[in-house]
Amino acid sequence: MKKLLLLLILSLFSTQGIAASCPDGNEPTKTVSDDGSYFVYKCAEVHEVFDVLPCFFNGVKVGPSARLHDGVSGGRCCPTCSAYIKKRGTSLHMPRGTPIVAIADMKVISIYDNSAEQKSEKSSTSLNKKHGEDHYQSAKIMKPFDDVQMFFIDKKGNVILYYHMKETNLVKGFNKGNCKIPHEYQWGKKSNLPHNCGGYIEGLIKNNFWVKKGQVIGLSGATGGRKSGAHISLGIAVPPDEEFRNYLIEMNKDNRTNELVRYPWSFTEDNMRYTAPQRDFKWENLPTNSDNYLFPVMSKKYLKEIGYYN
Repeated sequence: MKKLLLLLILSLFSTQGIAASCPDGNEPTKTVSDDGSYFVYKCAEVHEVFDVLPCFFNGVKVGPSARLHDGVSGGRCCPTCSAYIKKRGTSLHMPRGTPIVAIADMKVISIYDNSAEQKSEKSSTSLNKKHGEDHYQSAKIMKPFDDVQMFFIDKKGNVILYYHMKETNLVKGFNKGNCKIPHEYQWGKKSNLPHNCGGYIEGLIKNNFWVKKGQVIGLSGATGGRKSGAHISLGIAVPPDEEFRNYLIEMNKDNRTNELVRYPWSFTEDNMRYTAPQRDFKWENLPTNSDNYLFPVMSKKYLKEIGYYN
């Protein structure tokens, strides 16, 4: 089979013939196969812009939509789904531990670790948390329960929220030592915060808490052991009007966003509007300087190119 593939490759890319070109017009690059037995000619990924986020991309399936402010129960990609009423982000289903990237150049507002080994239905009920309204309880005991929450603000004044993350590489000591996650989910009684858990990494501090579009910021998590429980949620909260948007942008430029958005969970609910991000923005599959948001999960080829994978 390898010999046949080698002959086919040689016939397509013979130095005596006309070299085939890639869809972007550039010549393919010559690389050695994984086992070193033959050469492979590969084209670079072609940059594409999408008017809406595709329902399937790079191993991700887009699930139920954010519902808190728009009232969208399932959404374009999952019309039969029923999201809980206070849901802030659209679910993106993928294997637990998938690398997640920054969808824009954006600045950290705050990062919390609200994870637990499990979240039980009994505990939720005892705290008057209602399935379908406050949260989604897929089983009597959801194990694991990953919930690193990450708030950022981008250059457009939008607040971007990732939650149900398993871990983040932007904080040194989450789930270590005194910051080990509890056995049972505690509904906000105890959040592990960066300043108690080794602090933020030096590179983030040096860059004034900005991350670059396409930079890996953590790994995806799960809420329950079933296959459908492996996901993250992505929320984008937009300002209610241009005046408030410009105010947030100026605060961000003056490095005062953290001062203004001291409690981003309640601030974004009370002062902004969570959208259905898979519906309301343009998206791109490779990072550029455009205003388009980047796919939150990138191809393995891209991750190799930026040095994430050896």
